[in-house]
Amino acid sequence: MVQAQLSSRPASGIDQTITSEGPLLPAPAFANIPARGFMDPDVLDAQTAFFVRFLDVLHDTDAVRTSHRRTVDLLGVQDGFHLLDVGCGTGNFTREVAPLVGQSGRLVGIDLSRALIGVARHRAVDLDLAIDFRIGDAQELPFADATFDGCRIERVLQYLDDPRRALTEMVRVTKPGGHIVAAEVDWDTFTNDLPNIDRDVYRRVSRTKSNSAGNGWMGRELRRHLLDLALDDVTSEGFVVINTDAATV
Repeated sequence: MVQAQLSSRPASGIDQTITSEGPLLPAPAFANIPARGFMDPDVLDAQTAFFVRFLDVLHDTDAVRTSHRRTVDLLGVQDGFHLLDVGCGTGNFTREVAPLVGQSGRLVGIDLSRALIGVARHRAVDLDLAIDFRIGDAQELPFADATFDGCRIERVLQYLDDPRRALTEMVRVTKPGGHIVAAEVDWDTFTNDLPNIDRDVYRRVSRTKSNSAGNGWMGRELRRHLLDLALDDVTSEGFVVINTDAATV
């Protein structure tokens, strides 16, 4: 389980930052998750209650909150900032960041699931926050070039048919000098410290999870995808999360 922060500066002057994180899934939600459900908006819409509960539990884990704080730092979020949250889901991250941009800033959350966007809008309706939640495709963003100061995407690219197209779109809508942060799981590096379980079980479980959760290697591929987009100055940061709860195996 690795987290990597990748920064690069293309010819356009946009700073690209990517975060790749290892599996951070909590035991209560992970035991029965239909991993491929995130690949199909119809499945998401049909099982909204389950996925909302799952995303809420995940959002409250220490590892995800640490990643989110780092994301805010890397984006350089401040008063007046214009941020696009791609694959925003129920908008948990978007709502938490909104106060940092102030009334002069702008936050847009976009997701392909009509049901999840509905939840995001409902949760923000009574908040005095500059947030606009929209239904849309990460691979075809409905925004003009150089619209945002920064974009972020988290645990979405692994489920897309064309993740590189989504990254290209994020680059397109980011202003020169802006930042992009992407966070992805590398499922083959799922790490356990469970002394009473056979090591071969670990290996079989990791392989099964990696093969069932979209592209289980997206976390390790992020740097290459950006380099293939002619971005340079790519660097990385990482942290390891070790699972000690047998309920997640």
